[in-house]
Amino acid sequence: MSGFSTGFRLYVSAAGLAAALSLVAASAGIDPTHWPHLLFFCLMLVIAEVVPLGDNTRGSVNFGPSVDIAGIMLFGPGAAGWVCLVGRAAAAFVLKESTANPYPKEVSFYKISHVILAIRASGAAYIACQGGFVLEGGTISILAVAAMTLAYFATLGFLSAVAYSIRYRSGLALFREKARLIQVAVSVPGALIFGLTYHHMQVGLSGVLLFLLFLLLVSYSSRLFVDMKAIYWGTVRALMTSVEGKAPHSVGHGDSVALYAVATARKMNMPENEVAKLHWAGFLHDIGLVGIHELILQKEGPLSVEEFEAVMEHPEKAYDMLREVPFLGGMAESIRYHHERYDGRGYPHGIAGSQIPISARILAVADVYDALVSPRSYRWAFPPEDARREVERLSGSAFDPKVIRSFLRVLDDEARWGRLVFHRHYSLDSDSSSRGRATVIPRKPAPTAD
Repeated sequence: MSGFSTGFRLYVSAAGLAAALSLVAASAGIDPTHWPHLLFFCLMLVIAEVVPLGDNTRGSVNFGPSVDIAGIMLFGPGAAGWVCLVGRAAAAFVLKESTANPYPKEVSFYKISHVILAIRASGAAYIACQGGFVLEGGTISILAVAAMTLAYFATLGFLSAVAYSIRYRSGLALFREKARLIQVAVSVPGALIFGLTYHHMQVGLSGVLLFLLFLLLVSYSSRLFVDMKAIYWGTVRALMTSVEGKAPHSVGHGDSVALYAVATARKMNMPENEVAKLHWAGFLHDIGLVGIHELILQKEGPLSVEEFEAVMEHPEKAYDMLREVPFLGGMAESIRYHHERYDGRGYPHGIAGSQIPISARILAVADVYDALVSPRSYRWAFPPEDARREVERLSGSAFDPKVIRSFLRVLDDEARWGRLVFHRHYSLDSDSSSRGRATVIPRKPAPTAD
């Protein structure tokens, strides 16, 4: 496990040992007649892990927990633990050459260990609440299922947060991600439907093959959508690259603004669909500059009145470009108003306060801060501390005080965790998420004097 700290290596070893002892202790209670069923569940788990429904971002849903929970209800936690080990190990092998699984084998190992321990804890909760194992003639208790699900996600979230804290110094956001409500909401009915249908239908080989075909068709349709979306956003990125080519100092600016905007929106507890729109609005906020001459964008001295008026047109130009595009129309208003000021002295319309969409108020702060800490053709970059003081000073005049309070908490996170961990916590970038790892935008240093 080269590249990992001693503390993290010890944690991985301890988690693996605990999971192994759990499996060994439970092996004696496994009914040998259940092995054909367990192999089928292993196959289902491989499919669930290899092709989650969604685009591998935070909005995707993995049906692996449904298989785990169904396995506990049908066979008990011991057998479900072995299904987890065999199925997820096979899935890791299938994905080892794929960009969908970029993690080293040590990371896959401790993740599997976490799930085995979560299965053990949830099985204990299920038994404690008088839940019965279906293939052994028991009955399902709704209370037991609820307790089992809570124990599963709480244990998985806690262990993952501990590992993340040891490796990256903070794990709170990862705990929230592992225990997110959408995954819980999908896993419970998925487990009930899958487990009970499997038990009561008594399907033969033809039924199994039809079920597999259905899953493969659903997965294939999901993958086609993901590929189409990747092509679409790749085209958008290419367009933004043309903007950055006209103003080299702005390379990476859209990514950074998107990152700060997402982090701030999360601090303000905005709905996740609005956060996703804000991400792309941050990335595309300067797309209206595509119509501005590069001599203006690269000018080292002050802009003339005519030049500044030309630059001031870029929010409206961006709005006109994006509002009729289905994928982008929802973010057009945010981009249109991101240069408005809270006191009404901004542009292009001079609106103030709550008249400015909250997403545009967030973009305004993220845009100015990243511009301050980045070098420009006409000035050095501000040190982060000075840039922080500047945006704080403008609270109530240029910026919404409520947004500033949340944004300062975001800067505290960045200072405490470092850029890498900060990016991994908050990035929604579809390209980097599809690779499983974020492409970290390095902080742009001020140029050195000759």
